[in-house]
Amino acid sequence: MILGFIATVADVRSPIPSIFWLLGASAAALASPPAALAAILVGLPWVFHPLRLWGGQFSALEIGAVVGSLALGTRGLLALFQRRQPSALIRLLSPGTITWPAAALLIVATASLVTVADPSHRTESLREFRTVIFEPLAVFALCRWCFVSPCARWWAAVTFVGTGAAVALVALGEVTLGANVLVADGAPRARVTYPHPNNLALYLERVSLFALGWAASAVTWGDRRGWVTGAAGVVTLAGTMATFSRGALLAVAVGLAVIAMVVGSRRAWIALGGGLGLLVVFLLALARSRLLATGAEGGESTRMLIWRSSLRMLQDHPVFGVGLDQFLYQYWRRYVEPAGWPERYTSHPHNLLLDVWLRLGILGVVTASWLAAAVTRLIRSSGLRRSYRGELAVGSVAALSAGLAHGLVDNAFFLPDLAVMTWFFVALIEAEVADRP
Repeated sequence: MILGFIATVADVRSPIPSIFWLLGASAAALASPPAALAAILVGLPWVFHPLRLWGGQFSALEIGAVVGSLALGTRGLLALFQRRQPSALIRLLSPGTITWPAAALLIVATASLVTVADPSHRTESLREFRTVIFEPLAVFALCRWCFVSPCARWWAAVTFVGTGAAVALVALGEVTLGANVLVADGAPRARVTYPHPNNLALYLERVSLFALGWAASAVTWGDRRGWVTGAAGVVTLAGTMATFSRGALLAVAVGLAVIAMVVGSRRAWIALGGGLGLLVVFLLALARSRLLATGAEGGESTRMLIWRSSLRMLQDHPVFGVGLDQFLYQYWRRYVEPAGWPERYTSHPHNLLLDVWLRLGILGVVTASWLAAAVTRLIRSSGLRRSYRGELAVGSVAALSAGLAHGLVDNAFFLPDLAVMTWFFVALIEAEVADRP
């Protein structure tokens, strides 16, 4: 993190400082892979603000994934040579329940690069393959290596929640002061480090529900430290509402319902109902026009227009889809409806199923379904509703559920920060299940 700050201030562009900077980051990652993972989690909200290094621009998340992977490979080889047994490799590939669909996702995404609808934009597909498919899977491997230690899991979770809470405080400050906000339908929407409030909402909602699930489980089991995490979750939830995202409201409702169901107490359900009621009243009082706006020229919602156009796009490309990060170049040229012209530059179909199908084709849908079934089976085997605490697993399940709900009307996976968070939650659930008594 300190090295990243130095690179930002010093604007490292020449080759020699860049090489020394990367060597320093790699040495820090090799000394402590959990530190590299923490730097990745801190870098999540800065994904749209790349560092300038010699040869190009790279996000802190991407640099963390690269140096973390190098450190992980070095440590794995050292362990393999010293112990003369493949235990290090087995650690990265187990359990196979998630490994096999993850490997299938990598294979299908690689194959999709050959079948893009517009080869002149293959560069965009290659970039998304690198930042959304390959590097998040590398972070997943790093998580698997680190999360063998409960202390490393706790450290990563605290870093993740602490960063989200800090971003949420800035979001609340923006709305209060009216600085760096995007005014839509009369509502000042915070965006902090993101280009659009919806991107900020997709990040903060996952952090808030992870923190609240972690806190609710801890408090239920008599751990008073859960109240501190709960306070951070409430702050982050308030920051989420400062984006005035309607999809985030749906995600929060689903995530809180999952927490109440897992915790299984009457007080949790009462708190859920009361909290959602207050949120709706608050949003109606401050941004009624924002909640009821359609976003299109006419009475029909923009989402309906985009979905209808996406279905027509699927009719033309039913088997292979259009490719990774190719939706924009097909949509505004051929498929946008006149009423949806104000949103003609949208880059995704605002629905998870349509998104997977159009980016990765029918095989992508099969692979994503396989992965979802594997994660569901892992959650069901975790025993969260019986005798096992698993606070971090509870928070991860809530965050994944919220992301899935928001993915019905917006993006859910195909952004670098969303992909990394998804694999981060899956790795936490795996590790908590592995430690189950």
